[in-house]
Amino acid sequence: MRLRRWMCLGLLWVGCGNPEDASPPSFSPGAPQARRQGRASSARAAVTHTRAPVVGRGGALVPPPEPGASRSSFDGCLAQPTPSEDSDTRFPATTGVGSLTDASPVTTRSTAAGLLVEQPLDHECCLTAQVDSYLKDGTVTVTRTLSGKSCRCMCHSTVKTAVRLPPGTYTLRVVTLDHGTRTVVHEGPVTVTEPAPPSSTRP
Repeated sequence: MRLRRWMCLGLLWVGCGNPEDASPPSFSPGAPQARRQGRASSARAAVTHTRAPVVGRGGALVPPPEPGASRSSFDGCLAQPTPSEDSDTRFPATTGVGSLTDASPVTTRSTAAGLLVEQPLDHECCLTAQVDSYLKDGTVTVTRTLSGKSCRCMCHSTVKTAVRLPPGTYTLRVVTLDHGTRTVVHEGPVTVTEPAPPSSTRP
């Protein structure tokens, strides 16, 4: 009986094993955090940022499709995002006669989309500009409106306006509107020619 009791105790000891030898499952506290960081990095890598194109210095001007509609760009003083009193040193005036005279000639060029109108301007510093255009009875009117509180200096800008026009002959009228004072700085005939057909090359 005693021998059988010792044998049972021995079997129980072998079956249960030594508790000190049992090792708990391995656990790394940083593993879930690493997996979360990996998922976050993948999500950030999938995000892209784009910027819309901006027409500025050297950019191609393409007018809207409606006849008489236009799109403009500015170089020099009027191109500054924030008007500044030191514009006269950065963009010095070239004629010293102001924007309400026709001392700076208006130049035009026929394009595939219509007409490109360009004029350099000397004007008071710290102003902003807006350009509007319309076509009526064969006359194209381009109006540059200067507004804002002017500073006591003169600076230089160049205004370029692309006007959508079908081929033909028109009268071009360029107007400067400076704080309510309207001045016609140019008026004369212009011709928009047919765009040249694309050149065909044989293989």
